[in-house]
Amino acid sequence: MFYNFPHLMKHLRSSNLRVTYWTAKAYRTSLPGSNSNEANIFIIGAGLAGLTAAKYLRKNNFKNIRILEASNRYGGRIRTTKFGEISVELGNNRISITRETLSFLDEILNIDSLKRLDIEPIFIKSDGEFIPFDLKQNVIKTFNYILNEIEEKFNSVNSKKIKNGKQYLENKIKEKSKILYGNDSQIASLVYQALMSDLQSFYGCDMSYVHIENLRNLLNIYTNSSLLGHEMIATLQPLIKDLQDIIHYNKPVVKINSYTGEINCIDGTKYIADHIISTIPLGHLKAYQSFLFEPELSDMKLKSINKLGIGTPENVFIKYNGNLDDLLPDKHIIYPVWNSNENLYSNDIYKNITAIYRLPESRNILQIHCKDNEFHRNEEIILHNLDKFLKCFTRKSLQLNLIEILKSDWSTDPKFLGGIPYLMDANSKRYVNALASPIYWRMPDNEIIPVLMFAGDATVLNGFGTLEGAAKSGLREGKRLVEYYLQKHN
Repeated sequence: MFYNFPHLMKHLRSSNLRVTYWTAKAYRTSLPGSNSNEANIFIIGAGLAGLTAAKYLRKNNFKNIRILEASNRYGGRIRTTKFGEISVELGNNRISITRETLSFLDEILNIDSLKRLDIEPIFIKSDGEFIPFDLKQNVIKTFNYILNEIEEKFNSVNSKKIKNGKQYLENKIKEKSKILYGNDSQIASLVYQALMSDLQSFYGCDMSYVHIENLRNLLNIYTNSSLLGHEMIATLQPLIKDLQDIIHYNKPVVKINSYTGEINCIDGTKYIADHIISTIPLGHLKAYQSFLFEPELSDMKLKSINKLGIGTPENVFIKYNGNLDDLLPDKHIIYPVWNSNENLYSNDIYKNITAIYRLPESRNILQIHCKDNEFHRNEEIILHNLDKFLKCFTRKSLQLNLIEILKSDWSTDPKFLGGIPYLMDANSKRYVNALASPIYWRMPDNEIIPVLMFAGDATVLNGFGTLEGAAKSGLREGKRLVEYYLQKHN
């Protein structure tokens, strides 16, 4: 497809992006066709970003599209799995409920299939005492108020001096608790800590590493989101309906040559593309960036991959041999509230359990949230003493036998090696933009051809780390190709 001529890599700044141009010393043997029917487009990854890009391209009359998916399924981090008689979601089952987000996703996904779980949060101290409803509601309200203060602080002149978003938030929580709650200030602070702990389990990262700008984004997503039912894969039906015939499963890509357009898969299959849209997850990029791309990515792109953080959230489902109704009431999620000086057990492993609830669709399945990837490291210890944990907060004994466990494996699955991305420092906007910037061919006649493009939830600022962001990035790269061929045709 391309000449193997000596080449020169130039780095140019355009719209604050560092764009890579491969400048050929001679013409290629063949160029992308003058219309979309002739273009060979390969999309790497059948997650939301890849499917959205493919759908948009097909809608605009692109015929030669293929999706190379490393696993045996579509969906990416939407991973609905059968567990017993019900379906559970091992991936992200939270979605923003803001009008803007729902309006955008409604154009792409089957929003009607989303069943919002009407679950009431309950905060319980380790002595079994319930946190009063009014105090709980006021704490959550203040939590949102502090978010607005964070936004104002971040937009101020001194914002770049604030590096540790978690520490800043905790300090503000203590300050507000003393002012607003008087004698209840200590309990209010503990409720805040419970919220922060569950936030850490949701994103799978220590909030100390999260820059304040992204902490604001994460908290807005968390507090303005809805916990959904466990049929997330159904939302992809409008996307997958006309794309099944172009998805090639079990095709892990091991080499992408942006100079020749060649794609090598682990099974030895080789493809030649005019355009490549990569939706490879950030965790996989971090591990394999040095030999996945040829020629090597620019220094700025490599730095961006390394400077963006990746969390490892855990979803754990436990099935018992009897009814859990008496232990955990339906439609309630328990957030354990620990005293700061409490040492209930011989170690602090149990403090990494941040929430527990019974799935509404089942009477014998529990879901637990753990932070810091603790369940993966200490599964046997946690399971052995889970009855003690439940008795502590519910004052009831489990008295049932564990039948089966299902857990997510985002941190160990080589196709992902992580879950949700996050921003780590003040330059993160620059890194996101650099990661999102395409690699172009610049021809001797100055024609610029987008050869390798990047999509995924780590390549978009508005919606970074979310399902919405993944869809937006796929749409962005689809539009990039459509616009290229419109200009070429004209």
